[in-house]
Amino acid sequence: MIKTLIAIALLAPSLAFANLGDTHEQSTARYGKTFVNEGFTGLSTYAPRGKGWIIYEWFNENGIVEAITYYQVSGNPISQKQMDAFVRVNDLHVSHWDKINEEASGNVWLSEDSNWRCELSWDGTMGAKPMHRLILSTPHGFLGYQAALGAYHPNSSTASNDLPVSL
Repeated sequence: MIKTLIAIALLAPSLAFANLGDTHEQSTARYGKTFVNEGFTGLSTYAPRGKGWIIYEWFNENGIVEAITYYQVSGNPISQKQMDAFVRVNDLHVSHWDKINEEASGNVWLSEDSNWRCELSWDGTMGAKPMHRLILSTPHGFLGYQAALGAYHPNSSTASNDLPVSL
């Protein structure tokens, strides 16, 4: 436990923590006012000053975060340490992840109990830098997030591997 807290404390200056299960009020208190979201239903966007991340949160009909996307704007891939910290701060206790999709743009995993979805992928560029992202969500939250963006594409591939996050 002490090692986990130390690791999170060391990474805190470089990470922007959003939490699954947060309310609008909690997110606003943590990050301040959201960006304008062009009318996307349930979607809020934050760019915590000095953190190097853009965060999208999708709120369900009860105003609870069910999907979070962390975009790293430095152009660097999201590291193993960063993934581990995001999984820990979101309190995802998963003993096994099944890889459900693997392609050039990224990988998708689903928790063994099907309660959690994780995606590590590349999504366009900002300036000349690639935008690497980590999406943590419930399956319902991911569908809501995709619907809010107008880009839902179901995937049908199935495979089984462990998530590259230390558990």
